[in-house]
Amino acid sequence: MRFDDFLVSVLISFFVSFILSFAISILLFGGNSSNFQLLLLLSAVIFVGLMYLQIVVLKKVNYKKYLASPEWDKRRKQAYKDANYACQKCGAKNVTLEAHHLTYANLGNETPEDLLVVCRNCHQGLEFEKIIKP
Repeated sequence: MRFDDFLVSVLISFFVSFILSFAISILLFGGNSSNFQLLLLLSAVIFVGLMYLQIVVLKKVNYKKYLASPEWDKRRKQAYKDANYACQKCGAKNVTLEAHHLTYANLGNETPEDLLVVCRNCHQGLEFEKIIKP
């Protein structure tokens, strides 16, 4: 997700959370302005929930969509070429290669250092290690 898209989503989440919390406070307290601190707290809780939803839950959908994109295909193939079409973990050649993300911090704008080219067996091992060592 680009920074400007992220900023827009933060602003939308902020306004949605404030409007929702204001509506809830009207329903619960009849719009009594003495509960302004509660309104702010409720707004913050809703905002954090919306941001969690965007960052954690929706990111998984975006990740799958990204892996099907031409941008990822180009970046992955360049990583294979840079690795001389060999597994960077075991050195195997003439095998099906996969690009493993070492970090997701730059998803969509990966640098060569963000990816590790591995054979299918090594990739499964890396994914298994992630489960064992969270």
